[in-house]
Amino acid sequence: MRVDGAAITRPAHPTGAAATIELTGEAPTYVGRGGRKLAFALKHFGLDVHGLDALDAGAGTGGFTDCLLRAGATAVVAVDVGHAQLHPALRDDPRVLSREGQDVRDLGRLTPPVDVVVIDVAFLRLRDVLLPCAAAAPQARWMLGLLKPEFELPTRDVPQGGVVRSASGRNAALLGFLAWCEATGFRVTASRASAVPGREGNVETFVLLRPPWPALPSASVASGR
Repeated sequence: MRVDGAAITRPAHPTGAAATIELTGEAPTYVGRGGRKLAFALKHFGLDVHGLDALDAGAGTGGFTDCLLRAGATAVVAVDVGHAQLHPALRDDPRVLSREGQDVRDLGRLTPPVDVVVIDVAFLRLRDVLLPCAAAAPQARWMLGLLKPEFELPTRDVPQGGVVRSASGRNAALLGFLAWCEATGFRVTASRASAVPGREGNVETFVLLRPPWPALPSASVASGR
């Protein structure tokens, strides 16, 4: 592992919240680069998914789904508004229910229920899908979302090309999200910059949320499996 470019060998090495962390050495090859992102986050936050059912909101190719299964998840509901994106190996896996063409904002309550939720959406603010995800999985033990500054900030504050390079811009995106969570009733217990940058180079931040969830509107029931 490298922190701000320096190789780290001690397991208890202190790092700042804004440090850039890179995973080095041999690592599992996931179907999508999101798998490496989530693997780091699960380890960093000490989250165990063994034997649990999960919702992957914004599954895309399935990097998060792949990581969850390799970490011992029993089943994953993979939801994405797109079509034909999920890797064939996951699409054919009996542990995966692919809900392609499904906007997570219209998902409804999953039955049977899932235990945990991971979120990686594009072209939406993370806050735009938190309430729908909580409504879909009201019994979730935690939700882990990937906050992307280029989608959180007002368009006027995002540089041409979409890469938010300034620490102040990234911090503003996170603080705005945290303020919204506090006002809405979501409880963020931890946050950490992703060890793997976004596809265009953006520094993304994982945020961990735990119940109780805010009061939710009644949701229609959606079949999880």
